[in-house]
Amino acid sequence: IPTPVGPVALRGKIDRVDVAEADGETLIRVVDYKTGSKSFNLTELYYGLNLQLMVYLLALCAMHRGGAIVPAGGFYFSLSWPYVEKEKEAEERQKAFRMSGFLLAEQTAVQAFDPNLRLNSEGEFYNEETAFTREEMEGLLELTKRLLGDAFGKLYTGNLDICPAQYQGRTPCMYCDYIGICRFCEQTNAFRDVLPVKKEEILSGLEGGR
Repeated sequence: IPTPVGPVALRGKIDRVDVAEADGETLIRVVDYKTGSKSFNLTELYYGLNLQLMVYLLALCAMHRGGAIVPAGGFYFSLSWPYVEKEKEAEERQKAFRMSGFLLAEQTAVQAFDPNLRLNSEGEFYNEETAFTREEMEGLLELTKRLLGDAFGKLYTGNLDICPAQYQGRTPCMYCDYIGICRFCEQTNAFRDVLPVKKEEILSGLEGGR
């Protein structure tokens, strides 16, 4: 990842990578297993609060520079076992196991991974908020790269401002093991309030930079 202080290499593990072939192209999607509840949120991606799935796709694209691959989605899969009443129809039971994430807004690509996925009566995806064109997906990957570069640059230059983000009533301090070290105090420090941003606003600003 290019940063103001030079390139930085990331290291880690991806829980699952799905590969499919469609129209002569190799499509990939990543799946991350969660023991709790986790959903994809475009606003959190835009502000750099949750880059995990996009970082995985960036890594896979970097590993396959010699051969063209198409990023086709990223999802969270909860490992918790939901309670489903036995009287429910099969389709209703399957909803309890539905993954949360984003996908490439191409029916051929989607059905390469899930042949049973259907469009709504208007011929659209049921959740257009998390369906992106190839250009939009590329823009979000570039945004992720810039956010990573900015974060690494701040770390290397010693920027340690105590200003955790607060979004929809949640803050990282709620789950942080190091609150005693950073010594954030609501009486003397301030949260960085993050407001929801519409998909159209985020995507319209990708071409010119964030």
